[in-house]
Order: sequence, then C-alpha cells, then structure tokens
Amino acid sequence: MDSLDGLNAQFRQALCCYLSALQGVQQHVFTPLAGKSGGAPLSLDAEAGALRAQPDEQAFENARARLETQLAAASTRIRSHLAGVVDLNEVLSMLTSTRLSLCGRQEESQGQLRKVASGLDEALQLDEIDQVRERIRQETKHVNDLFARMREDNLRMVQELDEEMNRYRRRLRDVVDTANRDQLTGLNNRRLLHDRLSELAASGTPLSLLMIDLNRFKLINDIHGHLAGDELLCAFAARLRNHLRQDDLAARWGGDEFVVVLPCTLADAMARTRLLQQSLSGDYSIRVSGKPLRLHLTLSIGIAEYRPGESIDQLMTRADESLYTCKHR
Repeated sequence: MDSLDGLNAQFRQALCCYLSALQGVQQHVFTPLAGKSGGAPLSLDAEAGALRAQPDEQAFENARARLETQLAAASTRIRSHLAGVVDLNEVLSMLTSTRLSLCGRQEESQGQLRKVASGLDEALQLDEIDQVRERIRQETKHVNDLFARMREDNLRMVQELDEEMNRYRRRLRDVVDTANRDQLTGLNNRRLLHDRLSELAASGTPLSLLMIDLNRFKLINDIHGHLAGDELLCAFAARLRNHLRQDDLAARWGGDEFVVVLPCTLADAMARTRLLQQSLSGDYSIRVSGKPLRLHLTLSIGIAEYRPGESIDQLMTRADESLYTCKHR
C-alpha cells in the first residue's frame, strides 16, 4: 500500500510537470506569437483541464497530439504573417533564412516534448518505486531544460522577426524614396508632386504653386556642355532646398523647370516668390571635369493659387500660363 501511495505521489508529480509544460508553451510561445502576428493566441487550456479532471493515458495522448498540432499551426501562422506583410520578391528572400530557422526550432521543440511525454508514460510502467522516482527526476530535468531553451528561443525568435521586418521596412522606404526622387537633383519628381498636390487640395489647405524656369539654360548647355548644365541644375536644387520652409514642397518638373508648392494664399505666395527670386538668382560656382566654372543665372516664375473644385492639371496649366507671361514680358 505504501508503494502504491508513493507511486500515486510520483504520478501526481509527473502530471504537474506535464501541465507546467503545457502552460509554458502557451505562455512563452503561443501568446507572444499572437502579439506579433495578430489573432487570438493558440490555446491548450482544454487539454490541460481534461488532464486535471482525469489524467489517464488517453488524456495524456490527447494533450500530446493537440500540442503537436498547435505547434505546427504556430509555424504556419508565422509563415502566413510574413507572407501577408511582405509583397516584394526581393524582400521575401531576405526572410527565408529566418523562417527556416524558426521552423527548425519548432520541430526540435515538438520532438523534445514527445520525448518527455514518452518518458512519463514509461515511468508509469515501472514496478520499483525507486526506478519511478529516478525516472521522474530525469524527466523533470528534461522539462526544465526544454523550457529554458524554448524561452530563450522564443525571445530570439521575436528579436529576429523584428530585425527582419526592420530590414524590410528600410528596404521598402528606399524603394519608395527612389521612385519619388529625381535622379539628378535629388528633389521630388512629378509622381510625388502630383500625389501631394492631390492630398493638399483634398484637405482644403490654402495652396499656391510656383513654376520656375531657368532663363537661357539651353545656351549654357550649348556653350559649356551638358555636364555643366547638369552641375548647374544640382547647384540650383541645393540652393532651392536651403530656402524652403518645412511645409514647402519642391520638385523637378523636367529639363530646367522646377515646381514649388507653398501652403499659403496667393498674396503670401507672391511675397515668398520675390524673396526666392532674389535668393536663387545670381552667380553659381560649379566644377566641370575638375575645373571651376562660374555661371550667372536668372529665373522666371509663374504663380497660380488653387481654386476649389479644379483639377491638379488645371492648376498646373494656369501656373504654366503665368510662367509664359513672365518670360515674355
């Protein structure tokens, strides 16, 4: 009878270890994963409750099978989360190594848990209480070691996911930035200009548009060459950036034409235009093939204020007409 009581005590200890294992997986794997990928966390509560109510062989097997299924589902959720966020083939390749690593860790954890469950089952078949006690001690150590590794792997998993997604975000920002920039001057290009104009017009913000043309730019190209012309465009763009306010937007429209968007009324825009004309006109010092070159630049600037209800193309047309009038006075 004493041996039977001892065996029951050891069985209760084994049961507690297994229930702790289920709780540890849920706490350190499923719950953090739900926080990263969204959705409800996977749960082992039902299986743990069944084990507490009637800890027979079938309950242990059901818990083991459910644990294996849930770990596989966790692996699938990670892959689905990454695939849903990442839509560029180039960036998807950056995540391959991490996905494979995570899947490998989960498979290893599943195998370790199956070994623990098998060890507990075998312990219950032993006749000698000392053998049962030793086997339980071994399996308890396995459980503790396993969850220490799982906890460490889980923290590393979250960190690696963060690192991979940060790399993706940086790469995506680079792609978007490249798509919206003029390659020569670094200013915004037509694509971004049109999008921002549409946003500002829809917001009801006062909006004025300046169309800037570099006078006699073709003559500079003809006399000094296209390299000199490109250097002058870059120098002009740099000076233009230095004279813009935080809410202003500048873009290269094409060739030697630039556009500046000012979030203000026409009266304020005209005052700003006079200051820009004075600051941006004048001498520019550039280098062409290593040699210094000094060029004098004058500007023509057309102005148009956005009228509610008109299209962006209509606004651009009126600014262009104003520029034409300015150039041919």
